[in-house]
Amino acid sequence: MISFAIMHAPWSSRWPFVLELLPSLPGAALILDEHRQGIWPTARRAWRAHAANALHHVVVQDDAILPSDFVAQVADLAERHPATAMTFNRTGGAPTAVANMMPVEALHRWIAWADGLPERDRAHDDLLLLEWCRRVGMPLHSHDFVGHRPIPSIRREERNA
Repeated sequence: MISFAIMHAPWSSRWPFVLELLPSLPGAALILDEHRQGIWPTARRAWRAHAANALHHVVVQDDAILPSDFVAQVADLAERHPATAMTFNRTGGAPTAVANMMPVEALHRWIAWADGLPERDRAHDDLLLLEWCRRVGMPLHSHDFVGHRPIPSIRREERNA
């Protein structure tokens, strides 16, 4: 079983994207950064929001564009590569991604490792995932079937809102 979470940036301009994603991700947890704690605290909550019976957990950024068969593609990949972390984007294997999947059995070890890093090194969960997989020898596959909305990741007028 696969569980899903949507990680929502604290900007109202992205709320319509969340509303588009929710029907595509059955039972997805919606994780908000209501108190503007930043990327890693919000990502940690999104990763910990996996279902109790999930074997894999997927965290999707609110600016992702998912294909209509996203859940089926992810389920197929998880079944064929059960001990592999995955990144999803259209950037041809770039380390940053708009969706990531992790086997739940490894998830809490990864979070504990990341929590032990200095705060300045914990900015982006996708880069932390890449580094942790390298360190522990976990395979990490990149797939390019998820799009990214052509919007800035941080908009100046929203940073200070």
